[in-house]
Amino acid sequence: IQAKYLWNPSVLLRFRYRLSYLDILDSDYDYLEGWRHRGLAESRWKWKQLYSTLSYILELNDRDNEDNSPIRHTVRVAFDLDLNHSWDMHLQMSYRKSDYDIDGMSDRFIFCSCQRIWQHGSWFHLLGRV
Repeated sequence: IQAKYLWNPSVLLRFRYRLSYLDILDSDYDYLEGWRHRGLAESRWKWKQLYSTLSYILELNDRDNEDNSPIRHTVRVAFDLDLNHSWDMHLQMSYRKSDYDIDGMSDRFIFCSCQRIWQHGSWFHLLGRV
């Protein structure tokens, strides 16, 4: 389910909900089998040649193996800048936190940063996942 709302000519709001069932065929990954609920709230702004995005994702897992059913929170910010007719720049940072209910399983934090420049049909990556 997805909904978009144009708040004003320069601000777009987007909401999405996905329900999925992961049916794992490889026995090495049986612990991942089960239901996943994922919700997204996102806003996009345009100001002159700068496009910015701020999003939040909530993921609820109801796996068959409850020990591996984390609740995940992700926050992402991204900027796209049209420098001129042949150069574009994309900057993105995201942070994800996974909460596990069991003892001995530490919560996981992921910080991701990506910068890239587009020039005449080619992306140049400046920095990847941290």
